[in-house]
Amino acid sequence: MDISYVFEKIEDLKYEIIEKCTYHKPGTFGLDARAGGVYVCESFIATSLSRSLDYYGGMEYVDAEDTLQVGELKVYFSNSDRVQDVIDSCIGI
Repeated sequence: MDISYVFEKIEDLKYEIIEKCTYHKPGTFGLDARAGGVYVCESFIATSLSRSLDYYGGMEYVDAEDTLQVGELKVYFSNSDRVQDVIDSCIGI
């Protein structure tokens, strides 16, 4: 198998994930602007700026089993109260 094929599929998955979400700036849900924007869906949030979101957004406290790395995109699932708070604050925006 050609490794470039695998990386193409990872990129495809990344776009499939974020196309179902809405993009929000961190101020929308009360985070420091340095946290970077996130893609918000009903059961998860995702960002390509996970280091900033972890540090400035408090996501470093989300358990590892409630996250998934897809290429450069990191997904945080709503099993975590912190993630659910972000989702709840974006509903209706």
